[in-house]
Amino acid sequence: MNKEPFFSIIIATYNAECEIVVTINSLDSQTFNSYELIIIDGSSTDNTVSEVNKHSKKISYFVSEKDRGVFDAWNKGLKQTRADWIIFLGAGDILLPKALEGYHKLLKNIPYTDIDYCSSRIIALYDNKANIIGQQYNWKVFRKYMNVAHVGSVHSKLIFEKNGFFNDNYKLAGDYELLLRSKENLTAKFLNEITVLMPMDGQSNRVSKVLSESYHAKITSGGQNKFKSYLYYLYSFFIMKVKNYFYYNSNFDKRGKVNLHE
Repeated sequence: MNKEPFFSIIIATYNAECEIVVTINSLDSQTFNSYELIIIDGSSTDNTVSEVNKHSKKISYFVSEKDRGVFDAWNKGLKQTRADWIIFLGAGDILLPKALEGYHKLLKNIPYTDIDYCSSRIIALYDNKANIIGQQYNWKVFRKYMNVAHVGSVHSKLIFEKNGFFNDNYKLAGDYELLLRSKENLTAKFLNEITVLMPMDGQSNRVSKVLSESYHAKITSGGQNKFKSYLYYLYSFFIMKVKNYFYYNSNFDKRGKVNLHE
């Protein structure tokens, strides 16, 4: 590992013995390797710890202990970072080979004090299909819903200096809540490239819980109107249910979808 890494990559794990190997292997394939790897495990009961230990030479910091969820784990990881630019991954996420190179080209001439956040496009994998998601940060849109892909994003240390760490009372929408604190003052860049493959069979599919937490975050951290936010909560819940129904009952949506078998 480099003594002064350009990126700190933080991965939270819990009972992810197969998934964590996939993610670590994707880091091995990077064309840009100035990064440190930090893994925070929530006291797994499977073979996650032994799998991580097999890759110990690649890891700057590793701990396995009980935590309050992914955002608590990420907060622990933040305390160990040395780089100015921070990436959060989930076990099972696959960072594409030129991902770090792309981020580096965009950020290398920008002092981390001049930008809070950089997002990209990602491929979210649903069973045998894939959906391309991720847009440029825009407060008018972001205040309604999270339109950036957190797993395909790079955070400046500055955002944590200004906003504090993740609120670990959130279990699914803590990443959204963190960015809402900046409101229209967030300074962001967009890398219009696909950088990550992300499996979507985990917690993020818990539609009702995600929307409920997002509603709460909009009120408490985004300073938004309760009534309007609640109406958008109802609208979003309906739209997501309809989309999921048609998504899983059709071959693929030709707009923005990728058929992995073609």
